[in-house]
Amino acid sequence: QSGSPGPAGDISDPAGSFRPHIHWMCETGAVLTLLCSYGLYTQDEAWFGRVAGRLQAACAFIIRERARTKTVYAPGEAGHGLLPAGRPHDWPDFGQFLFSDAYTWRGLRQAADVFALFHHPDAPSLRAEAEDYRRCILASFRKAVYPHPEEPGRLWFSNEVHTPAGVEVGAYGGDGPICLVHAGVLPSGDPLVPQIEWDSQRRGFM
Repeated sequence: QSGSPGPAGDISDPAGSFRPHIHWMCETGAVLTLLCSYGLYTQDEAWFGRVAGRLQAACAFIIRERARTKTVYAPGEAGHGLLPAGRPHDWPDFGQFLFSDAYTWRGLRQAADVFALFHHPDAPSLRAEAEDYRRCILASFRKAVYPHPEEPGRLWFSNEVHTPAGVEVGAYGGDGPICLVHAGVLPSGDPLVPQIEWDSQRRGFM
């Protein structure tokens, strides 16, 4: 975290970000998930006292960067409240991918949970931020769902929220809408989940 250059993306300030290995936009959220899962499992208050400042800095990075896209896109518009455009994974794609925000959201939400566990005063604001983030992700996701251009009665899900129907972007099965279910952003009982499963099978991801 100290001296992190941040992920490969249109970020304003890398301060607080985690970049342990490569350049994925979701790395800060992924590391938050790892750390906070440990805290929630062990309930080690001494550990939390040692790392709380680093967790706060990582959360501040996420909050700061997604606030910027609220000034670019209107509420309810695709991209509003998401991380800025960046690289979602190893392949040189660039944009606002569902993958990046799903796993960043999970880290922020687990941070809110671990701060609440230890009765930290930041817990309510982090919980509110995580809930707002989830709403923004789902709004962008639903804006990127289209009638399938080749399969009547089926839906097309864009992995990157500004990409039109029929255009394939991304390289991994997990960088599309299935990651929203895995991360907990989209409930498994949502009516769109069977269509997401079909779409994942169509692309050879399942």
